Amino acid sequence: MEITIVGTGYVGLTAGVCYAELGHQVICVDNDQTKLDLLIQGISPIYEPGLEPLMKKNMQQGRLSFTSDITSAVRSSTIIILAVGTPSMEDGDINLSYIDAAARQIGQAMKEEKIIVNKSTVPVGSADRVKKIIQEVCPDVPFSVASVPEFLREGCAVHDILNGERIIIGVDNDRAKEILVKLHEPFNSPIQVTDTRSAELIKYAANSFLAMKISFMNEISNLAEHLGADVLEVAKGIGADSRIGNKFLNAGVGFGGSCFPKDTLGMIKMSERAGYDFRILKEVVKVNDVQYLKVIQKLQSIYPVVEGRTISILGLSFKPETDDLREAPSIKIINSLLELSRDNIRINVYDPIAIEPAKKLLGSSVNYCLSIEEAIKNTDACIIVTEWKQIKEFDWNKNKQLMNCPIIIDGRNCLTPEQLDQISYIGMGRFPVSSINGENLNTNKKLSFVR
Repeated sequence: MEITIVGTGYVGLTAGVCYAELGHQVICVDNDQTKLDLLIQGISPIYEPGLEPLMKKNMQQGRLSFTSDITSAVRSSTIIILAVGTPSMEDGDINLSYIDAAARQIGQAMKEEKIIVNKSTVPVGSADRVKKIIQEVCPDVPFSVASVPEFLREGCAVHDILNGERIIIGVDNDRAKEILVKLHEPFNSPIQVTDTRSAELIKYAANSFLAMKISFMNEISNLAEHLGADVLEVAKGIGADSRIGNKFLNAGVGFGGSCFPKDTLGMIKMSERAGYDFRILKEVVKVNDVQYLKVIQKLQSIYPVVEGRTISILGLSFKPETDDLREAPSIKIINSLLELSRDNIRINVYDPIAIEPAKKLLGSSVNYCLSIEEAIKNTDACIIVTEWKQIKEFDWNKNKQLMNCPIIIDGRNCLTPEQLDQISYIGMGRFPVSSINGENLNTNKKLSFVR
């Protein structure tokens, strides 16, 4: 099939590459010339494992191309997929201006029947909105508007598209249903065909539910610290229940990225417009908004005054295997430490991938390090924010002498006290949290050796 994808962000580019991998002719459209120049050279503008080699392969085999000419791209394809940005506005509502603009351009370019597919995460009713816009600019050409939301995870997006757990297709007529089902059958994933509004709500409901699981476990983690329980044991116990499952039960510093923060707020605004008070989701957001402060509170239980200290932040991206810093807890933690110390603090930061994007956000306020060894040298405490493999597999016992004080505040519970020798370990919701010279230390007690 001939497919045009409008937008080359995480969703558009990854989807385009994967459709091409299945043998379809794919044209990806974007109006960012700098990005297009990279893509035409076979360089992915985003970091995503496995994406660039697959992109180059399909370009070389003539199935994948990139252009800024949306008119010619639309006219040469049967299926037009909208994958443009839908960022949050200041009040949490979703900005649909890019969707609206793309819909108008598509309508202006159409000369024959097309199937327009919303793949961007959009509020319920957006398929109807796109349909109305196209009808206004192109009243005489037949077309269909469908919703096929994405469920990819940054860091494993290629795998998730090629090996998805399900494909949701929201359609309003049999012709669109037949073509879109045929398009997606080779993915060998279960296909659910429904109406467009249900498809749109499925996407928001899925992300909101996962965000709720994260905030719930963070609340359990906070409670465990008051009660002397171990959140890892609690998660293991409840995760064994098939009705609950063991995924998204890891306590930590909260969720970030481009999806959960935006989609939970978008779901709340969408509910408000419908006249419904989505109370549980509001609490999910409130819990997440302050969860990152827990590691700062743990640091202050050791050093009531952080001014003049050297602190290392290990991991900057909101999750491993991506350089995405959108809503990343690390940035919130760093900015809070700078504010607490009146900028009289040295913060060493390390991330395997996200150093360059971090420079654009943090400037010269932190010290950028190329290795964990460099980051922890002469530090008074290390805060783990992202559970990168490099951090989990680092030989902490061998390198503890590099630290001024061997203290680890593990915001992701990716290490264990048992693997650390004479290193004070403070986890999230875990008791005992540390052991030095054979003595268990509690996070609500000051460490006796701190100088």
